[in-house]
Amino acid sequence: MSARSPRLAAVLAAAIALPAVRAQEPIPAPATGARELPEPAVLLERFAGLDFRRKAVIVRTLQRQLATLDDPALRRIAAWRTDTAGLPDARSEPLVFDPARWASEEHAAGRAPSRTPIARDDPRWQRLAQRYARPPWLPELRREVDYDWADGRLVRLQPLDYDALFANAAYGFAPGTDEALAGILLRLDRAGGERQRKLGTWFAHTYCDLEAHCYPGITLYDAWYSGEQVDVPDVDAIPFAWEILGQRSLRSPLSGPPRDRLYEAIRDAALEYRQHRTLLEAAAAAYVRAAPTMDPTYALLVPRFHYLFATRGDDVEAVVDVVRREGRDGVIDEVDAAVRRPDGEAWQIREAHKTELATMELRIRRLAADALERLGG
Repeated sequence: MSARSPRLAAVLAAAIALPAVRAQEPIPAPATGARELPEPAVLLERFAGLDFRRKAVIVRTLQRQLATLDDPALRRIAAWRTDTAGLPDARSEPLVFDPARWASEEHAAGRAPSRTPIARDDPRWQRLAQRYARPPWLPELRREVDYDWADGRLVRLQPLDYDALFANAAYGFAPGTDEALAGILLRLDRAGGERQRKLGTWFAHTYCDLEAHCYPGITLYDAWYSGEQVDVPDVDAIPFAWEILGQRSLRSPLSGPPRDRLYEAIRDAALEYRQHRTLLEAAAAAYVRAAPTMDPTYALLVPRFHYLFATRGDDVEAVVDVVRREGRDGVIDEVDAAVRRPDGEAWQIREAHKTELATMELRIRRLAADALERLGG
């Protein structure tokens, strides 16, 4: 559907100003049948104890059932599935700014030390990971395809084994969920423009401390998401000045007012990029999940996107166009202006979209539980 909704941009600003955002009503529970459905963790524990042959039989049976299941949400998500052979592999080495480049004569008065990786089992890494831990985004989903925020492209992870495939079904994820999420993020991120792409690349780099220790698996995005003032080596700060701000007069060593102004710009950009990225994540999650696990602050955006997808026939490009045109604040304004009363038509449209996804999740979970019960021995 191409009809313009009033002002879609306003939905997203309200999610930051929590007092201004209405609490979201609970999703109506679909009928579950007479037998109580076990929690996913219970199913996974039992599945893990089976031999390879039984796991294969259960998963293949599930795949056949899901392929023929008459469910509109499942069909919509599964349509994103594609041959992953042509995708590049996900990055295997940490992305770090190269001292050989950014501490060269062009950028610095002296050389910087090379980076020293800190292993994940090192207490220093573990302390930093805890300090900069971000709320997870759809952590239950096992992924074979992901979106690379550094390069702005889809990448291939490890193929999913039987345990991962069963886990996805146990949590109610439709086949192709990972590809749908990655594809929607790609389209939305491109719509955000060149600046957001540059910020995505800079914040995707691995966090390094002032002693040139780098911490693979912890990014600059993780560190700045914490809301703290994050001190970074000049080798990391100078690329921000040159490539994002266009301030090519700045050179290392940084000190005094120039350094202070640069850090203020990085701090402002961190909030800007956080709002951009969490908006995209809320949109993508609303396409595949009724109530996705994510940062509670930004989860308030998800029902707004349920409304947008519902009123545009789940046309991703139409929603991308709205976000591109209206921006974050406009999305919030438009949807909240439409969804005024819990008994109004707009509210019912939004709730119907959420319920459709919740029903799909429950049907998939029940198929997983039934297959395990019948074929698990």
